[in-house]
Amino acid sequence: DSNKIKKKLIDINYEEQKLLLSKIKEKGMEELQKIEDLFLSNDKKLQTNPTDLYTLKESIDLWQSLHDRKELIVSSLNPLEEKFRLLDDYMIVFQDSEIKIRQGIRENYEIFYNKLDEIKRRNDSYYEQYQNDHLKKLQDFEQEVRETRLRIQKEMPIKKDNELTNEKAFSLISLFNSYLKEIKDSEQKMLFGFDLFKIYYVPVPEISQIEQDIENLVIFWKLHQEWTDKTNSFLYIQFSEINTQMINEYCEETKVKIHHLPKIVQTYEICHELTNEINKYIRNMSLIELLKVDFLRERHWKTIQENVKENFDLESKQFNLQKIFDLNFENIADVIRDINETAYSEFKIEELLREIKRRWDKEEMAFETLKFTNINIVSGIYAEKLIEYLEEDLIQLSSLKSNHFAIAFLREIENWDTELNRISEILDLLITIQKKFVYFNNIFSNLSEEIGQLIGDKNIFNNVKINLMGYLSRFEIEKNTRKNLLTRNLKETLSELLVQLETIQRHMKKYLEKRKFETPRFYFLSDEDI
Repeated sequence: DSNKIKKKLIDINYEEQKLLLSKIKEKGMEELQKIEDLFLSNDKKLQTNPTDLYTLKESIDLWQSLHDRKELIVSSLNPLEEKFRLLDDYMIVFQDSEIKIRQGIRENYEIFYNKLDEIKRRNDSYYEQYQNDHLKKLQDFEQEVRETRLRIQKEMPIKKDNELTNEKAFSLISLFNSYLKEIKDSEQKMLFGFDLFKIYYVPVPEISQIEQDIENLVIFWKLHQEWTDKTNSFLYIQFSEINTQMINEYCEETKVKIHHLPKIVQTYEICHELTNEINKYIRNMSLIELLKVDFLRERHWKTIQENVKENFDLESKQFNLQKIFDLNFENIADVIRDINETAYSEFKIEELLREIKRRWDKEEMAFETLKFTNINIVSGIYAEKLIEYLEEDLIQLSSLKSNHFAIAFLREIENWDTELNRISEILDLLITIQKKFVYFNNIFSNLSEEIGQLIGDKNIFNNVKINLMGYLSRFEIEKNTRKNLLTRNLKETLSELLVQLETIQRHMKKYLEKRKFETPRFYFLSDEDI
C-alpha cells in the first residue's frame, strides 16, 4: 500500500511549491518596488530647477540615465506581470499595499516618463540660457585678462625709480601672481562649462603673456637681489682691504648673466640701470687700483682731498667704498689718473735718489800699499771706479733738475748735486796730491849727498806726509767714502798740501835745471831719471 508514501510526497511537494511561489512573489515585489522607488526618488530630483552649471549637468545626466533605462524598465515589467499572473493562478495572497503597487506601476510609469519629456524641454531651455551666459562670461573673461595684463604692464617694476627696492619689486610680483591665480581659477571653472556646452576653447593668449611677464620679472629681480646682497657686502670694506680683482670678476660675471637674460628683459630701464651700476663699480675699481699703489704720498692725497672738497682719514674704517661713491671720485677721474702718473714718476725719482743714497751710504774706501813701504794710500783702481760712479750720479741728478716731476725733490736733488760735486772735487784733489806725494816720496827717500840743498823742501814734504797720512789713517778706520771725503775742512787742508807740494816741485825743477847746466850730459835725461 503506497498511499502513505504518496501522501507524504504530495505534502513535501506542496510545501516546496508554496516556498517557491513565496520566493517568486518576494523577488517580484522587490523588483517592482525598485522601479517604484526609482520613479519616486528621481521625481523629486527632476522637479528641482538647475541653479548653476553643475546642477544643470546633474539634471541632464540624470535625465539621460533615466531615458536610457526606459526600454530596460519596459522590458522588465512584462516578465514581472507574467510572474504575478502565475502567482494569481496559484491564488497567492497579496497585501493591499502590494496590490496597489501592482495596479499603479503602469500608470506611474506613464506619468513619470511624461514628466521626463517635460524635464527634457526644461533642461534644454536652461541649457540654452546657461550656454549664452557662459559665452558672455567668456567674453568678459577675455576682456578681464586683457585689462589685467595692461594693469600689470603699467605697474611692472621695470622703470628707473629711486624708490624702487627689491622688496617693493617682489611685493608687486607677488601681487601679479595673485592676479594670475585668480585668472587661472576663473579659467578652470569655465572649463567645466566649455566641456558641458561642447565649446572649443582656445586659451586667451594674454594669460601666457602674463605668465611670461612674471617669469621675466622673477628672473631679473632675483639677479638684482643677488647683486644688491653681494655689493652691500662690498660697500663697507675699509679702503685698504678692498679686493678690486674679486669685485671686478663679480661685475663681469653679472654682466654675462645680464647678456643671457631674455632680450625683452634687457630692454627694461631697470636692467639698463643695473648695467650702468655695474659699469660704475668697474670704473671705480680702476680708480681704486690707481689709488692703492704704494707710491702715492700724503701730498698726492691732499690734492685729491682738495678736488673732492672734503678731508678724510685713509686709515679710518669710515673711509670705505661707500665713502668713495659719496665723494664722487668718478668726477675727478682725470685728476686721479694725472696724480697716479705724477706719483709714479716721482716714485721713480725717489727710487733713483734712494739708490744714490744707498750707494754712498755703503761705499767704502779701498787702499793699496806703496811698494817697499808700509804706507797705505787710496787705491787708484778704486778711485777710477769712484769717478765713474760720480759721473753717473751727477748726470742723473742733472737730468732730474729738468724733470718737471722732480719739483717735490728739488732741494734733495740740489743737496746731492752739491755734495757729489764737492766729493768729486775733493777726490780729484786727493788723487792729485797722492800722485805728487808718491813721486816726491820716492825722491826724498833716496836723497843722499844733495840733501843739504833740498833740506827745506824735505821738511815741507814731511809736514805734508804727516797731514796726509793722518787723514788716510782716519779714512781706513771710518771706511765710508762719503763721510771721509766730506770730512770737515778736508778740502781746505788738501788745497794747502797741494800748494806745498807744488812749491816743492818748483824748487826741484830749479834744482834739476841747475844740475843739467852743470853737467851737459844730463841735458837729455828726464827729471825722473836725474
